[in-house]
Amino acid sequence: MGYKKIAVLFLLLGIFITEIYAETKLYEMKSGIVEYAISGGGNIMGVQSESSGKRRLVFDQWGLLQIQKEQRTSTVMGQTTKTDSITKIDDGIVYAVDADKKVIIKQPFEMFGQADNQDMLKMGKEMFKKMGGKQIGTGSILGYACEIWELMGTKIWIHKGVALKVEAEMMGIKHTEEAVDVKFDIAIDQNEFDMPDLPVKTFEEIYGKDFKEMVSDHMPTQEELEQMQEMMKQFGNKPAQ
Repeated sequence: MGYKKIAVLFLLLGIFITEIYAETKLYEMKSGIVEYAISGGGNIMGVQSESSGKRRLVFDQWGLLQIQKEQRTSTVMGQTTKTDSITKIDDGIVYAVDADKKVIIKQPFEMFGQADNQDMLKMGKEMFKKMGGKQIGTGSILGYACEIWELMGTKIWIHKGVALKVEAEMMGIKHTEEAVDVKFDIAIDQNEFDMPDLPVKTFEEIYGKDFKEMVSDHMPTQEELEQMQEMMKQFGNKPAQ
């Protein structure tokens, strides 16, 4: 696989994991607010990087309605970049703010509608397993019992469908997101789900009709997933420089 294709695969994998375990997967709690701390950094090929930030997840209606707001600061070779992102899911439709284009991207998430609510948690785990993920143990975050899952060097602590911690290391770069404050089954102010006043467009309207074909062409095959798993094992055994 070429480096460009590997990068695309990592991007798609990251989106896939986030959507299953932090956005689109229905939860076992009706509502909640989770505050996360973000940290990371490392050295790859002599380039030092650091990142920090915070993320806020608010959900209602057993996860059918939810919004995530993230603020992150990244420093690479002394250059600091600050980014804000907002992603919302409302009844199977994903809305993501593109700050550069000053637009909200709207896209249906096809996992909804493929199974009834009682099957979604099971369906998410089965999809994760197909990508090589496995449960490696149990643990606790802020007193909440979690299943610990692992995929390609990434560990995820999951409490009743909600990811309370994500710990990853790839090619000497570490990344951690961990819940620092959690409230479940509480009344949610519906103003929490307000989005910026920006035009709403679909991926096709912004990127063209060939967008879906481009993504489909770059979706990893089983062989490519196995190659990526082996790569992650090799990188995981190498100390950061």
